[in-house]
Amino acid sequence: MFLLPIAASPARAEDAPGASVQLDTLSVESRGPAGTGDLPPSFAGGQVARGGRIGLLGNRDYMQTPFSTASYTEKTIRDRQVISVGDLLTRTDPSVRAAIGSGNRYDAVTIRGFRIENREFALNELYGLVPDYRIDPAPLERVEILKGPAAFLFGVPLNGGIAGTVNVVTKRAGDEPLNRVTVDYAAPTRGGAEIDVARRYGDAK
Repeated sequence: MFLLPIAASPARAEDAPGASVQLDTLSVESRGPAGTGDLPPSFAGGQVARGGRIGLLGNRDYMQTPFSTASYTEKTIRDRQVISVGDLLTRTDPSVRAAIGSGNRYDAVTIRGFRIENREFALNELYGLVPDYRIDPAPLERVEILKGPAAFLFGVPLNGGIAGTVNVVTKRAGDEPLNRVTVDYAAPTRGGAEIDVARRYGDAK
């Protein structure tokens, strides 16, 4: 153990008992849990976002991310009229191909030639929460894809795949109330409807 001498500083008027000290202004910014915080803004047209959730790195702009990523918005899901997350990716991303036929009850795609199963998709960055079958895109706000191994950022997928990570982000109520009804028609014996209602409550919304 070493003892270092410390010279006492002269007393100041501010150090007197009962004296007040004026501190600088402190700004505090709050963020929600992973996958539910403020999302990166969209490009012009609103179909793709300027960034996405990159695991441990948080929400990052794509120009500040050393990975190949893409983030498709809820507007793209509605405009493309897709029936699953796999259907969206195979229609929009040239590096994604369908690994099985569209008539199957689950999705399997390849990213840059490596296969990834539907159950390896992440829900708000957590594996094991999506169904083994197809994921309905109606309740999704973003579909984010990171191409290449990403175990350091998101953890190891359930099957240990190296194709990449597909992260689906669920919707949250916005600042403005939302009332939307969508109908679909595929055949005389096949149709459907979707109702999307969103509200924020309380004085602070």
